[in-house]
Amino acid sequence: MQAYRWIIDSRDEATERRLDKMRDPFSAFRCHTIMNCTRTCPKGLNPGKAIAETKKLLGGVAKKEEPKLKTSALQN
Repeated sequence: MQAYRWIIDSRDEATERRLDKMRDPFSAFRCHTIMNCTRTCPKGLNPGKAIAETKKLLGGVAKKEEPKLKTSALQN
């Protein structure tokens, strides 16, 4: 959940580096998408969806959204 939170943040400039660290069989791809984590999460979060979305980014099926706000214009 923490990795996904940073990866989808449009302000994060280290997305590719974060995804590269997760490209191994012991990270996101260890999940078999049974969704028990989501059913039993005491905080009502959806870790299964976060893992699935991370897998899409790792596989190149999805792309991270571009930031809607250009901060460089605010600095001038």
